[in-house]
Amino acid sequence: MSRTYLYVPYEEREDVRALGASWDAAAKCWYIETAQKRTSFRRWLGDLLPEPFSIRSSKAFVVSAGALCCRCDASIEVLCIYCAEGQVNGETQTGFTVSNITAVDADLQAQLLRWPWFCFGAKPAARLLNHCPHCGTVQPDDLLHDEPGGPFFELPGPADRALRYERLIGCICLTGDEGFEP
Repeated sequence: MSRTYLYVPYEEREDVRALGASWDAAAKCWYIETAQKRTSFRRWLGDLLPEPFSIRSSKAFVVSAGALCCRCDASIEVLCIYCAEGQVNGETQTGFTVSNITAVDADLQAQLLRWPWFCFGAKPAARLLNHCPHCGTVQPDDLLHDEPGGPFFELPGPADRALRYERLIGCICLTGDEGFEP
């Protein structure tokens, strides 16, 4: 079996031993076997094992807007996740959108089934993206969120824009990049 070495301060040696880590006397380092469950050792793995979700919100919405497909110019509906309030890496934030979404919890995934064109793209760098229902082209998040005039550039946005907010049920959990009004 292969080993994953841990960074363990001396005063925490009994904690990792109790969880099942082993001591490599030659390397003078604690390790776990690759087959062992890594989540129990998260704090000693450093950046090797990211938190499963960086954003949590009980006041989140799906925001929809009209746009033109970046390829075929068809009129389409595009979506984003907007959090009126939430936790981003444990810190409370208000009024932000989420783009470049790489993970969602099962409850959010189930709620998003109503919008089949807002789905994960191809792996390995799968992200939750808008797709044109006519030609299938991915609508890049940067065009929707980061460009002036993009439908989600400024939320809640001027009153003359046709944005629809639909409240998401419960506490949603996801990982992505939070964006604030410019």
